[in-house]
Amino acid sequence: MTEIKTNDFRWDLTTSIPVFMGYIPLGVVFGFLFVQAGGPWYWAPISSLLIYGGAVQYMMIPMLAENMPISAIAFATFVVNLRHVFYGLSLIDVVPKKGFSKWILAFLLTDETYSILTTLPKDTSMTKRLCLAFFNYCL
Repeated sequence: MTEIKTNDFRWDLTTSIPVFMGYIPLGVVFGFLFVQAGGPWYWAPISSLLIYGGAVQYMMIPMLAENMPISAIAFATFVVNLRHVFYGLSLIDVVPKKGFSKWILAFLLTDETYSILTTLPKDTSMTKRLCLAFFNYCL
């Protein structure tokens, strides 16, 4: 297993800060819109943690306000997030074929994380890629 060096850890964290700065206003606005549409305030942060897809979260607000069935919301979520299949195809050379790490990276993959991961050299360790994706998720 690759050992994470302090400077690598610091680089992952500082590289995630611009992503974090973009997530703040989007998250706040989502929370306001979600509550304004009639959702309980505590579901906004919970859905942000579980859904982890900005476009889907914003799409979900009017669908929930109109009491659409969960199946329709799930299908729309599937269609919107279908782009991640193409993201994954372009990362196929740098992600291990087996193991739990590929599933973690798939869950943590967002548009912003993808754009950073594709700028890294191909020989960048999977640990470094996971750390970066994890910081983007946590921040």
